[in-house]
Amino acid sequence: MSLISYQLHKFKIKNNDLQNSINEREKIEKELEVVRDSIAKDFHDDLGNKLARISVLSEYMIHSVKNWNKSKITEALKKINLDADILYRGTRDFMFSLKAKSDYAEELFTYLSDFGEEFFHSLNIDFYVKKKLDINNKLPYYWNRQIILIFKEAMTNAAKHSYSNEVKLSMKIKNNDLNIIFEDNGIGFNFDEISTKNGLSNMQLRAQKINALLTISSTQNGTKIIFNAKITN
Repeated sequence: MSLISYQLHKFKIKNNDLQNSINEREKIEKELEVVRDSIAKDFHDDLGNKLARISVLSEYMIHSVKNWNKSKITEALKKINLDADILYRGTRDFMFSLKAKSDYAEELFTYLSDFGEEFFHSLNIDFYVKKKLDINNKLPYYWNRQIILIFKEAMTNAAKHSYSNEVKLSMKIKNNDLNIIFEDNGIGFNFDEISTKNGLSNMQLRAQKINALLTISSTQNGTKIIFNAKITN
């Protein structure tokens, strides 16, 4: 009887372990499903309208080119070229976010640094990077996508509006606290006087999606974007 009782006890433990493993697997599969849906939605929202506009402009040019002057054709081609460039960069971001290594802080910072170096070099703006990582932490699901979009928006805003000649990107991780800062030495802005705030609002919303804090400060000596989050895996 003791032997039977012992065997039953062992079987119960194994059965509990198996059930826990099944539950954990189901939880992970649900998380991955949410991530896939979110990435697909972002991809559609960010790039779908660009493809539509390229298609509409191209179709319109085909049927109306005889009645257009040179300036109209040039303007339409510029819009197509801009949308195509945004589409290319967005697709590159999307493909990076799907790679397994993209969840690691080191790879994410390298990707942002490469983008910034290429982007600001063409604009003759000095771009500096600095990183200090305790370890190459793995970030939670979907963080990489949101962080990339936040700081690409920040870089684009600096290039368009800051009139700066120097920008800096830094990342630090200590005790699982992730800190990313992007700053420029431009003219700054007054938030209350901005006519279109969608870009800044979208950055805040993306930070909220991953329970991060995004602080935006600006003076006549420049603008600073500070991202803070606790890494929990």
